Amino acid sequence: MRSVLIRMSKSPLNGLISGEQLETAMVAATFEQEVSILFTGDGVLNLLPTKETKEVTGYNIEKMLLALPTFDVNDLFICERSLEQRQIGVFSLPKNATLITFEDQRRLIKTTDVVLSA
Repeated sequence: MRSVLIRMSKSPLNGLISGEQLETAMVAATFEQEVSILFTGDGVLNLLPTKETKEVTGYNIEKMLLALPTFDVNDLFICERSLEQRQIGVFSLPKNATLITFEDQRRLIKTTDVVLSA
């Protein structure tokens, strides 16, 4: 089994990218890949509850995030620095996500077989 890291760095309002990345995570997990997701940069905005996202992107990011455990995608990581820069409180984020430092991100990327970024 290969490990796959999806690095989400784009805002959910930035077209179809976020929805397609989550779809990729689900498909990879379906084919028995060990999938993790790292939210960094504007990608942390995907974790905030929002009503506008569905109309703009055609994807319901919030529902897709809730469906991830169904596909055994349980490792969600959030860049601590990205939250601080955007003044987002931890209380706004999913409980199953783990905050990680920049150094932890480097280790995660280094130890993962495949890293997909957009």
